[in-house]
Amino acid sequence: MPIVELRKSDINLWVEYPDLDLIEEFRILREKEGDEKSNNILKAIYYIWDPKSDKRDSGFTEAELIKDINQNLIGIKTFKWEKYEHVKEAWFKYCLTKTDTILKEYEDQLEGLNEMLKNWAWSKDDASDKAAAMKTYKSLFEDYGDIKKQFSAEKAERDEFYGGYELSELEAEAIK
Repeated sequence: MPIVELRKSDINLWVEYPDLDLIEEFRILREKEGDEKSNNILKAIYYIWDPKSDKRDSGFTEAELIKDINQNLIGIKTFKWEKYEHVKEAWFKYCLTKTDTILKEYEDQLEGLNEMLKNWAWSKDDASDKAAAMKTYKSLFEDYGDIKKQFSAEKAERDEFYGGYELSELEAEAIK
């Protein structure tokens, strides 16, 4: 199945990745919503939740990404993502590499643990529990870094294969 990567914002996924029509959830979405809206919904899923999206590392929170992309890409400020959960799940199942999937799982775990730790005040009663949680966070973050290197290597390989891009010596060394 297609491993989608948006290199330009004005891309039409149905033209660039015609195999998307082979996936039942996407085909039904296209039939129901039409080419333009379904294209924008799939692009929104990529921008907000796909680990390959540069928007995820841009400093925006997920809520801010959802708000801005709903309004500026889909054109519906209060877009109801709940109705499209099955489309998101299909995206995660069919449009991510195994490394993408592992990276996303680690990101989700780290975000959840970070949120918990941020709101957890130190106290004498549970200092050892919080210290253990912080140690777990550190270990997860280190594992995440290793997976991120593999992810970067896969991305560089796709870039080189599809776009003729060649890594500089510094880039090649950084992803080793």
